[in-house]
Amino acid sequence: MSDIPLEHQVTIATLDDLSRELETLLDSFCSDAQHRFLLEQRVATQQQLQRVRHTIQQIRNTASPATGFRSGPNSEALRQSLMRVCIEMLEYYQEACQQRRLRPLPDGMAQQLTADWHHLSQAFELKAKEQGNLSQLFDKLDSLRKAWKSSGGDGIMERLLSRNYRRSKSGNTDGNGTHGGGVGGGQQQASRHQMERLLTALLVNYELKNGAYVVMVDRHNYCQLGLGRKAIGTRHVVFDCSKLTRQEQMDVVAGICDRFASVFAQNAQHNLAQIEAQIQLAQLSLLAEKLRRLQHQIYFGHHHPTTTTATALTNDDEDDDHAQPHQQQRSPSSSSSISNQHDDVSSLDVDRQRQQQQQLPLRGTSSLLYIQDANAIEDMPMPSFVPSPWEWPDLLKVRHPYHPVFLGLVKRRRRRSSPIMRLRDAFTHPPPPPPTQAAMSEDEDNGNEQQVMQNYVQEVQYPEMVRFASVSIPSLCGHFCRRGRQFYEDVVANAQVRQSQDRHLLQEIGRDLVKIYAAIQLEASRAYMHRILAILHDMSMLEHQLNSSAATTSHHHHSVAAPAWDSSAVTTGAASSNPPPPPPIAGVPSSSTSPAGVDPSSSLSPQQHPPADNSHVSSS
Repeated sequence: MSDIPLEHQVTIATLDDLSRELETLLDSFCSDAQHRFLLEQRVATQQQLQRVRHTIQQIRNTASPATGFRSGPNSEALRQSLMRVCIEMLEYYQEACQQRRLRPLPDGMAQQLTADWHHLSQAFELKAKEQGNLSQLFDKLDSLRKAWKSSGGDGIMERLLSRNYRRSKSGNTDGNGTHGGGVGGGQQQASRHQMERLLTALLVNYELKNGAYVVMVDRHNYCQLGLGRKAIGTRHVVFDCSKLTRQEQMDVVAGICDRFASVFAQNAQHNLAQIEAQIQLAQLSLLAEKLRRLQHQIYFGHHHPTTTTATALTNDDEDDDHAQPHQQQRSPSSSSSISNQHDDVSSLDVDRQRQQQQQLPLRGTSSLLYIQDANAIEDMPMPSFVPSPWEWPDLLKVRHPYHPVFLGLVKRRRRRSSPIMRLRDAFTHPPPPPPTQAAMSEDEDNGNEQQVMQNYVQEVQYPEMVRFASVSIPSLCGHFCRRGRQFYEDVVANAQVRQSQDRHLLQEIGRDLVKIYAAIQLEASRAYMHRILAILHDMSMLEHQLNSSAATTSHHHHSVAAPAWDSSAVTTGAASSNPPPPPPIAGVPSSSTSPAGVDPSSSLSPQQHPPADNSHVSSS
């Protein structure tokens, strides 16, 4: 190697590097994993792939184990055969890439895109974990809604709760040793009892108006308050109708509702803040935006969403879409015939980009269709616990005292005409003042004197009975539970919509990641096949240059050594029966072998005698 010129040594080293790279690429293409990948991506049929692989294996087996595809007796023919097979395979790759609208990737871009894909895959796994945590939080929220639903109930459940309360106080149980009250009565009783304790604690610190009382109903006062025996053991807010009007009574109840609403709002805002924080952690819009940017680097086309959900994309995303007009596109090379080994093999990409943009429809993936909610769950308005106008008659009821008969099973109204009631009214109610003379004269003028006297006598004998109005604490708790249940049902409905959207979007992003990875690998495989053709082309060019340089060097040595010959040597050379062959012309193969088949080391051997020159022979 010391006698070989430096430029020849560099060329030989380059040929060795290209040969090793070619063997590596061919091994990768002929692997079983690559074969399965090409079948999954439908790049070619199984028969086509088997035929291509078999042809490549035959060509590799035909090549010399020592020299491979260079400096062998049939290296040029083998390279031409391998190049034809690779061109056929490259056409399959290009057809598959064209169907998927894939951009030609520059050198080294596939590795960068693969690294970006791995970062997105890791972010996807984190988001999937956060989505799982969000699902667990939504399950707890649904359990909270069910707890509010079980705390609520109709009048039958209220009666069951009151009975269970009395039985729990008295210690009576059924035959099984459990408290009665039906299926689920214990859980509902516990929830309602907890609500009653909270409301009772609020009433302790709440200042009521004069004429409003918080009364524990017992067997001594239930009939005087106009309540039934089922109300024994429960608390009521009782209003004296002679001191408070109906509107004032409603104002007192509304104040109690507002007091409870403030406590409810604190707890609800804390729950909604936790939900919103977890939703923000599991937010997929940023991941979808990164995925969209990666898609723009891989696929052709500019997506313009047309559906109603796609219009909710942020303005920043739209600006980014307009700011990337078909970037990272490789310009086609000059058009020429690929069959010529001296032409650039990159001419296979001529007008490919223009054809894809003109013929293929532009479409986008569902990952871009993400709804950006303007209002978060944390900003939901708190419910109002003040009863509606149609709910007041069922909550604030007017009560009439009565006499219980047969242990309260029969109610007998107190009659004003009875002697006992007359005697009681005589001591408890002062008689109304008699009408004045002016009023009498006015009534006489109107001709209603007799009617006035009858009304006066009836008012003295039958004064208006004292009435009460009361609100049951269990009924008020039931009203609160219904409002709270409705609020959390709305929260659950909103959360389920968000969760279904995020779950669907997460699935779409996962599918898009799989497609993008396959697209990157497909484009990388196409680039590797393109690289194989480039290596074969470079090897042919380098061997052609090496042979031409070797011939030029040999001719130069012959010209320098010619004047030192004597005439006898010339005569002997001329008289020889086997004259030496003429020097090879660069680029023209001989009849026996191609120029690439000539070993550069043998052509540059110092023991080889330079050929005779015709000019010297003629001069002699």
